[in-house]
Amino acid sequence: MGTCAICFVTDARYLIPTLVAASQARRLSAAGLAGVVVVALDLDAPLAVRAEAAFAQAGVRLVHGRAAELGGDAVMARLFLHRLLPPEFDALLYLDADIQVVAPLDTLLASPPPPGHLRAALDPMALLVRRGGRRGAAVAARMHQGGVPAARHAHYVNAGVLHIARDGWDELACEAFRVHRAGGPFPDQDALNIVAAGRVLGMSLAWNFPIFLRNARLDRMIPPAVLHFMARPKPWDGTFPPWLAAHVRPYAEMRAQWPDLADLMAPMPPARRARYALQQRAKQLRERLLWGRGALLEVVLAAEREVGEPGN
Repeated sequence: MGTCAICFVTDARYLIPTLVAASQARRLSAAGLAGVVVVALDLDAPLAVRAEAAFAQAGVRLVHGRAAELGGDAVMARLFLHRLLPPEFDALLYLDADIQVVAPLDTLLASPPPPGHLRAALDPMALLVRRGGRRGAAVAARMHQGGVPAARHAHYVNAGVLHIARDGWDELACEAFRVHRAGGPFPDQDALNIVAAGRVLGMSLAWNFPIFLRNARLDRMIPPAVLHFMARPKPWDGTFPPWLAAHVRPYAEMRAQWPDLADLMAPMPPARRARYALQQRAKQLRERLLWGRGALLEVVLAAEREVGEPGN
């Protein structure tokens, strides 16, 4: 078995969040199973020097690239990261920058997908489709608008965490880029769901745990290894439900450790912070009622049973 590249893509705006996530991934993965590589897009020379020092101290390899040569932007670039990675890696574990690794990754890393395949977790939208009703119908309509076939709506996966066999990925990535629809809310994710039918293996939500599911206390039933902060606000914006001060602390510590990178993260304006505080409290109650009981909770747990043990 070869080694896996735990990989991220970032630009200047997301350097601190990426540094936090990549550092956690390095600490919580065995060196014999994985290396951690960050592809940094379009950094100017002075910033590149500063970033090199920070990532090197974390044991993370930094590779520089140009968005124009990798799909045009940081969103589509994830499809083509493999072209910049060293050849010794047989598999990739792609992680979004807005994640935190909170438990060891070794079980997942030790079970790479076969050639031509990838492993991904269901997106919350797919769970709503499975539940049905007006919410499910609205989500299915959104997927249809993005070009996703109806047969894939209930199996729609999230692209924030992708465990990829390198063999065969370039062909799949090129196909996804060809069919993607620029300007949509999830261009790369929709494209992968369009072209990867039959090549996606299931993955537990433990490896891509939507943070809002903490509102429904689902983290007690599905202990997460990777937390995904899927929507605004983000944990580097402040302490908002459903996360805790402990989830905010790593960004403050990283800014303090690397003050010459801290200016890349503008603080949230006070008015917006107050608005988010109210919004998140309301969402906490709403999502507890929606996801924490009844039919939708059963849908989530049934989907987990389909996958079986994480990494299998």
